[in-house]
Amino acid sequence: MRILQATTARGWSGGTEQCFLLAKYMNEFGYETDILTLKGCELDERAKKLDIKTVYFPNTKKFSLREAKELAEILENYDVVNTHISKAHWFVWVASFFTGK
Repeated sequence: MRILQATTARGWSGGTEQCFLLAKYMNEFGYETDILTLKGCELDERAKKLDIKTVYFPNTKKFSLREAKELAEILENYDVVNTHISKAHWFVWVASFFTGK
């Protein structure tokens, strides 16, 4: 089972910590768990230190149908997507209409 933990938070917060810890411990329990985040944010840097695989949201300042389709291609690779912040939830929800699932 492939799991994706998703957040659009740039700084560190309770939601990003939950995302980080879930990915860390789910991987330790044998569930392939990656993080969907913003390139270069604090979560991205901390995940790299623990070798947690990260994938990145397309442009989040102006989320268009093109970005939704790009995100849908990422989502196709996962069985479960867990969002940790409302903006990430909205992006994943819109992109889900372009998946085959």
